[in-house]
Amino acid sequence: MAKRTTWWTNLHLRAKGLIVVALPLAALLVASLVLYLVQQQVREEQAVARRILVVRDQIRAVETLLLDAETGVRGFALTQREDFLEPYSKAFERLPQALGRLEELTGADPEQLARARRVRFLAGRKLELIGLIRQSSAAGRGESRRAEAAVVEDNDLMTELRADLTEMRETEQAKLDRQLAQVADDRRRQDIIFAGVVALGLLGGLTAT
Repeated sequence: MAKRTTWWTNLHLRAKGLIVVALPLAALLVASLVLYLVQQQVREEQAVARRILVVRDQIRAVETLLLDAETGVRGFALTQREDFLEPYSKAFERLPQALGRLEELTGADPEQLARARRVRFLAGRKLELIGLIRQSSAAGRGESRRAEAAVVEDNDLMTELRADLTEMRETEQAKLDRQLAQVADDRRRQDIIFAGVVALGLLGGLTAT
């Protein structure tokens, strides 16, 4: 112990100053680097959460278009009014792009991608049935049985589509919940590290003094 004290006592004042300043400064730099890495991780986690929200919104958009198409044709079948077909026409135009976008967004998740492709297949058949219902309704009573059979099949298809879309939405919600929990953990860790950086800075200043 005496030798260590003597070694320190014999050091030049400039060397002592460098050692006293360098040690807390090095610790401060390391802590700052760790804080930066954690901040980067938080930003990445937030970006993932935003992508999940986009997927969830796209699922909802597809479901809304399918319901609009169905409601429009059913209204036309009951009233024979052409203005009821406007939602159907818009949905018919927008659905292919919306379904393609959904497949693109779920491409990184094989299970979700498989569900998106199944939804696209069922939606294509649903549009065919809706078109058949529209034609049969416009043709008059002679096509009523055909229209009724199409309505029954369309109801079954919509049940399957809703089940698939609900499963997709719940899967994305579970992902979002996990992601938000991870972001919250990262933020807490960031706050702790930031407090440590401030404490090291103060300690370094006091030690140097």
